[in-house]
Amino acid sequence: MIKRYLGLSGLVVGVLLTAGCATLGEGATALLEVPTVEASANRVAVGTGVLRVNHHILNNMPISADAKWPQAITDEMSDQDYKAIRQALANDPWYATRHYSDPYQMRVLGGYMAPGISPLTYEVYQKIQVLYGADAQNWPNVLKYSPRLDQFLEFVDAEDKTPIQIEAAQATMHPNLFAGLTSLMPVNYQKDLVDSHQQMQTAIDEAAYLKKDKAYLEKRLEDNKATNKPNYTGSLRPLSVSDVQQINEQIAVLDVQIKQAEQQADQKQEIHFLLLDSALVALKSDINLSEDRVMLAQNIKRVLDDIKSSAMQAGVLYSLSVASLIGRNSFQNFDKELVSLAVSTALVPVDKRDLMGERIVRLTENVIYLLPSIGMGSYYIVKQYSLANKYAKVVDVIIEADASQKKMQATK
Repeated sequence: MIKRYLGLSGLVVGVLLTAGCATLGEGATALLEVPTVEASANRVAVGTGVLRVNHHILNNMPISADAKWPQAITDEMSDQDYKAIRQALANDPWYATRHYSDPYQMRVLGGYMAPGISPLTYEVYQKIQVLYGADAQNWPNVLKYSPRLDQFLEFVDAEDKTPIQIEAAQATMHPNLFAGLTSLMPVNYQKDLVDSHQQMQTAIDEAAYLKKDKAYLEKRLEDNKATNKPNYTGSLRPLSVSDVQQINEQIAVLDVQIKQAEQQADQKQEIHFLLLDSALVALKSDINLSEDRVMLAQNIKRVLDDIKSSAMQAGVLYSLSVASLIGRNSFQNFDKELVSLAVSTALVPVDKRDLMGERIVRLTENVIYLLPSIGMGSYYIVKQYSLANKYAKVVDVIIEADASQKKMQATK
């Protein structure tokens, strides 16, 4: 059943074969770690954190020709960055207690002792550090799922966090990346580009929300199987035959609505991309290669290339999570996993047992949103990647024209 949530349209095929060290390290960690729903849920949370960071960068980060943050989010991590992230996660319920629970869980569930903080977790927190500042108290919580899936692309505690303030420098400051990109287009295309962009985003969101509704219903059917187990101790009532039939009928209706919504989103995206192509034709015929415009294009390209890369990494995180849930039977062993956590609590030092309690509560809450998050997240991955890929080609026109002009000037 979970396989239906991937929907990555081939985006992550071959990524592990061509990936950098961080992504390969993530794959190795997933293969070694204790196969638990918690590990998969945390990995999906990190993948969703990547999407949320990308969304924040695309929609909320002011950008200019001389803005410094685009370079900062793509810089190599320093030893100080690693240290700051480890300190920030030292009191997280998962990271603070898992090395006490892992030995027992290894005995009852299998697997090996995996590294404490995975490579891609470091990467998403590095960007959060750039976007929200050095004070870890101001960082959004990556591992906490949001019960408000209508705000899926926002961190659950985003309203309590303050992104860094981008000071206006000498160059013109644009409120977000798309506004910066639009400013590079011919003036007579700009309003239509903004309108088509909004229509596309609305259509994409509508398709994602329908996927969320379907995921909840399928989760209820999955949970119903557990109610029929002899050792079931949960609070869910078993579904009647008519209940199951009704849910399946609702899923069938949603399948039709999702297909229609996806087609609508694809059409709106195609309209937006065709309008960009037309604007590019006009741009090429009368291109302005002022220093500020070229530097802005380079800054935008730097960000878009990073979004493309990180969207693929998020796809890897979702894929690894699903592989564990299915291939390593994590979902089937969830009852045993919860028992192992309860038993492991006795192995945790007294001063950390509250964190262990928080960890168990977070897991039982997160698992409710696990499948909806995979369904919505995998859809957004594809859309974020295709959008960033298209926009990168737009700014390439300016960057390549500037490079060509400078090369001609150098040969004179």
